[in-house]
Amino acid sequence: MSTKEIINAENGNVVLLSEGEYNNIMKAVRNAEYLAEIDKAAAQFEAGKGQIHDLIEVEDDEWDPDYTKATLYERERIEHAESSGFIADEDIDWDHLEKYAE
Repeated sequence: MSTKEIINAENGNVVLLSEGEYNNIMKAVRNAEYLAEIDKAAAQFEAGKGQIHDLIEVEDDEWDPDYTKATLYERERIEHAESSGFIADEDIDWDHLEKYAE
Protein backbone atom coordinates (compact mmCIF):
# COMPACT_ATOMS: atom_id res chain seq x y z
CA MET A 1 0.00 0.00 0.00
CA SER A 2 1.39 3.41 -0.86
CA THR A 3 1.04 6.49 1.31
CA LYS A 4 -2.12 8.52 0.71
CA GLU A 5 -2.90 12.06 1.79
CA ILE A 6 -6.52 12.78 2.57
CA ILE A 7 -7.34 16.47 2.32
CA ASN A 8 -9.76 17.75 4.91
CA ALA A 9 -10.16 21.54 4.92
CA GLU A 10 -11.95 21.66 8.27
CA ASN A 11 -9.62 19.62 10.48
CA GLY A 12 -6.36 19.58 8.55
CA ASN A 13 -4.89 16.88 6.34
CA VAL A 14 -4.60 13.21 7.29
CA VAL A 15 -1.93 10.83 6.03
CA LEU A 16 -2.80 7.19 5.50
CA LEU A 17 0.09 4.73 5.28
CA SER A 18 0.66 1.01 5.60
CA GLU A 19 1.53 -0.64 8.88
CA GLY A 20 4.97 -1.48 7.51
CA GLU A 21 5.65 2.15 6.61
CA TYR A 22 4.41 3.25 10.04
CA ASN A 23 6.66 0.69 11.77
CA ASN A 24 9.66 1.91 9.74
CA ILE A 25 8.97 5.50 10.75
CA MET A 26 8.62 4.55 14.42
CA LYS A 27 11.85 2.54 14.26
CA ALA A 28 13.65 5.56 12.81
CA VAL A 29 12.24 7.76 15.60
CA ARG A 30 13.41 5.30 18.30
CA ASN A 31 16.85 5.07 16.68
CA ALA A 32 17.13 8.87 16.56
CA GLU A 33 16.15 9.13 20.24
CA TYR A 34 18.68 6.45 21.18
CA LEU A 35 21.47 8.15 19.21
CA ALA A 36 20.61 11.47 20.88
CA GLU A 37 20.98 9.80 24.29
CA ILE A 38 24.37 8.41 23.27
CA ASP A 39 25.48 11.87 22.07
CA LYS A 40 24.30 13.39 25.36
CA ALA A 41 26.16 10.77 27.40
CA ALA A 42 29.34 11.26 25.33
CA ALA A 43 29.16 15.02 25.88
CA GLN A 44 28.70 14.53 29.64
CA PHE A 45 31.65 12.14 29.73
CA GLU A 46 33.84 14.58 27.80
CA ALA A 47 32.82 17.31 30.26
CA GLY A 48 34.22 15.21 33.10
CA LYS A 49 30.87 14.00 34.39
CA GLY A 50 31.54 10.32 33.73
CA GLN A 51 31.96 7.55 36.26
CA ILE A 52 34.28 4.58 36.11
CA HIS A 53 32.93 1.22 37.24
CA ASP A 54 34.65 -2.12 37.56
CA LEU A 55 33.22 -4.86 35.40
CA ILE A 56 31.84 -7.85 37.24
CA GLU A 57 33.41 -11.03 35.93
CA VAL A 58 30.90 -13.80 35.30
CA GLU A 59 31.97 -17.38 34.84
CA ASP A 60 30.60 -19.25 31.82
CA ASP A 61 28.55 -21.56 34.05
CA GLU A 62 26.95 -18.52 35.70
CA TRP A 63 25.92 -16.82 32.47
CA ASP A 64 22.15 -16.82 32.03
CA PRO A 65 20.98 -15.32 28.73
CA ASP A 66 17.35 -15.44 29.89
CA TYR A 67 18.11 -13.72 33.23
CA THR A 68 16.26 -16.44 35.11
CA LYS A 69 18.96 -17.28 37.64
CA ALA A 70 21.19 -15.14 39.83
CA THR A 71 24.97 -14.98 39.55
CA LEU A 72 27.11 -15.73 42.59
CA TYR A 73 27.47 -11.98 43.20
CA GLU A 74 23.70 -11.47 42.92
CA ARG A 75 22.99 -14.42 45.24
CA GLU A 76 25.34 -12.93 47.85
CA ARG A 77 23.56 -9.57 47.61
CA ILE A 78 20.13 -11.24 47.89
CA GLU A 79 21.23 -13.23 50.94
CA HIS A 80 22.63 -10.07 52.54
CA ALA A 81 19.38 -8.19 51.88
CA GLU A 82 17.26 -11.02 53.26
CA SER A 83 19.34 -11.20 56.44
CA SER A 84 19.33 -7.44 57.08
CA GLY A 85 15.68 -6.53 57.62
CA PHE A 86 14.35 -7.65 54.26
CA ILE A 87 10.55 -7.79 54.12
CA ALA A 88 8.92 -10.19 51.66
CA ASP A 89 6.32 -8.68 49.34
CA GLU A 90 3.53 -10.82 50.76
CA ASP A 91 4.30 -9.55 54.29
CA ILE A 92 3.72 -5.89 53.37
CA ASP A 93 0.39 -4.29 54.19
CA TRP A 94 0.12 -2.26 50.98
CA ASP A 95 -3.09 -0.55 52.09
CA HIS A 96 -1.45 0.87 55.23
CA LEU A 97 2.11 1.81 54.22
CA GLU A 98 2.17 4.69 56.70
CA LYS A 99 2.82 2.22 59.52
CA TYR A 100 6.26 1.51 58.01
CA ALA A 101 7.33 5.20 58.06
CA GLU A 102 9.93 6.11 60.62
